[in-house]
This record gives sequence, structure tokens and C-alpha cells, in this order.
Amino acid sequence: MLRTRKAGLSPRSVCSPLPSTDFNGRSRKSSSNSFYRVRLSEMLGPTSLLSRLHCGRRRLGDRSGDGLRFPLCSGGNSTPNTTYKFYNENGLDSRQHLEHYLSDNPEIAFGEDIVEFPVKNLLKTFTDGHIKGDVLIDISPGSMVHHLFAACEYFKHIIVLKSRDTCIMELKRWVDERTGAFDWRHATKLHVDVNGNSDQLQDKEGKVRSALQHVVKCDLEKENIMDPIILPLADCIICAWLLDAICKDQDDYTRYLKKVSKLLKPGGHIILIGSLDVTYVTVGKHKFHSFNYDEDFARKSVAREGFIIDRCEVKKRMVVSDLTDYKAIIFIAAHKEK
Repeated sequence: MLRTRKAGLSPRSVCSPLPSTDFNGRSRKSSSNSFYRVRLSEMLGPTSLLSRLHCGRRRLGDRSGDGLRFPLCSGGNSTPNTTYKFYNENGLDSRQHLEHYLSDNPEIAFGEDIVEFPVKNLLKTFTDGHIKGDVLIDISPGSMVHHLFAACEYFKHIIVLKSRDTCIMELKRWVDERTGAFDWRHATKLHVDVNGNSDQLQDKEGKVRSALQHVVKCDLEKENIMDPIILPLADCIICAWLLDAICKDQDDYTRYLKKVSKLLKPGGHIILIGSLDVTYVTVGKHKFHSFNYDEDFARKSVAREGFIIDRCEVKKRMVVSDLTDYKAIIFIAAHKEK
């Protein structure tokens, strides 16, 4: 059950504040949409959902990138470039981020690495049958949803945590099927095609939209990132590219991983997706800092937090682009020792 810790807290204060204007710049009237705020009576009532808890590219090699290992040297010891912006301090244009890295535009170079690789590994991980349950919490930067399409088949409820209001707003466009919303049909098709059910595309999008009605504002700088809200502990957490975006050094990585892990049940699972040996990500006209670490550092960090790694896959970068300088994508699935 989701509760507030402080007495007298108004419903409007437990989530992202409702923007004063809509997407067209018009003055916004009062709204009860749970994307921007949570009415406590709905959260705590006997019929509430939570209370039930029931630019082009050039190939560098062949396509056999999954599981490849490569020379690693950074170990997470890099010093942040002070000329780069920081996601948790400056935010980013979430729509441009989607267009640069996750679009189905044939000129986009990163589809195989950032869309297909995570999706295939999530499907493999979930279909193995070891990760499922009542609640999955996703905490990722920007307004990505492609990594959640598989999860809606294995969890009753998905709670999405976002630290930036602009990311919540961009996500709402898609959920509400607004004109101009980002088109995720290529990701939807990838999920249903992998399962051999291409006729279920519309149904899959509907399931994801329904699950994403639970989007809650978090504060990554608080020791309890959800304070004053108390979330139900998760059976699984997906943390995709968040630690890359917000961590400046090894200590930050350890500290934020510990914060995220506190949202997990004893014996629960965590899935980490990130970029290896990266220093920056370009969004629009700006370069954003990205924490530089390698596979060995990621494995050791997860183990230090009491996790046992069940799956670790690394896909070597197959394209050239100056938008970002990562060398590989890493996927880790692990469970917490009870």
C-alpha cells in the first residue's frame, strides 16, 4: 500500500506538481490525472489498484555482439568533464533524447544496441520464469517505455518513478494517445514479433498504457528517494541507464545503487541496463555527462550490495556516431540474498 509518512499532507504534494499549462501552452484546469498527482483517497481506498496489489551508421563488425567481452580500462575512475551538463541538475529535452536514440527513423544508429538488445534480454530473463510477481518498479531517465513492454506480462502492477516533470509530461503524451506523441510501435512490434504474436500489437500497447498510469515523482537526492511516500516493496526493479546519467564517480554509483535497492523486497530481483566506457551523451545541442565504468566494476558493485548475479550480457557497439562514445551495452539481472 502506498502511504504518506507526514500528517496533513495534501494529495497534490505527493507526486509531481501539476504543470500550470498544457502541452499547447493553454492554462490548465484542475485535473485528477494520477500522472501528475496522486489522490490519497484513491491510493488508500479499499478498491484502489495499489491497495489490492493483486547521424547515419557504419558497421564495425558482424551482428554477433551479444555476450562479447572487450578490453576494459576505466573501472569507474574517470573524472567528470565539467563542461558537460548533468541530468539530475540540468535535466534534458526528453523528446530529443527519444528522437536521437530510440526512434524508428532509419538514420538512427542505435536501434540494435539500445532498443533490441535490452528487449531480447528482458524477454529471455522473464520467460525463464524466475522473475515475476505483484509489483515492478522502473526508475530510468528520460521517457523511455520500450523496456517495460515485456514486464506487463509478468507483473500485476508497474510503478514508474521519474525525477523530472518534463519526462513525466512526455510520457503522458504517449499514454493519453495525444497528437504528436512519440511513436513506440517499432518497439511494440519487436515484442510481439519475438513472441510470434504479431496480431496482438494493439493489445500490447493497451496493456502497457494501463500499467503506466502509476507514475510517481521521486527525489534522487533524498536518502529515501520516495519520501514522504511509502511504496510497496517491489518484486523487481528495472534501472535502465539511470546510474550512468546521475553518477559522477564510484562512490556515487555505490550510494545511488543502495538507495534504489531499498525499494526491493528481500529476495527480490534487480535488472540494470547501462553503457560501458562512456563519458558523454548528446541531447540536442548539449552534451551530458555519463559515468565511465566497465563490466568488472558493475559486477563488483552489484555483488557488494548483496546481490547474486543470475545473468550478465554485454553487447559490443556496432556503429559509429559522435552523439555518444559508449563502447558496449551491459545487461545485468540479479537477485537479493534474503
